[in-house]
Amino acid sequence: MVGIFFPTNLALFGFLLEAPDMQAPMLIILKKEKIIVRSCVEIHFICSIGIALAFVGIIVLSIGSRHIHSLFFKDLICTRIPK
Repeated sequence: MVGIFFPTNLALFGFLLEAPDMQAPMLIILKKEKIIVRSCVEIHFICSIGIALAFVGIIVLSIGSRHIHSLFFKDLICTRIPK
């Protein structure tokens, strides 16, 4: 969770943003009750889909910005858009 404050890359930021969502159901599943296990599997599945869509968005963003050749924040902020 602390790593979310210090990323240098947009893809790393997305990964660190979603990592706690993937770990939370695994901590809850320790109760071993049937309904809790089912709910945790559903939450884990939904979070996995969200992470996959977020990374597809990052890929589309990097393809769409042809003048930017990296996803580092310093390059994204300091790059001027050609006219």
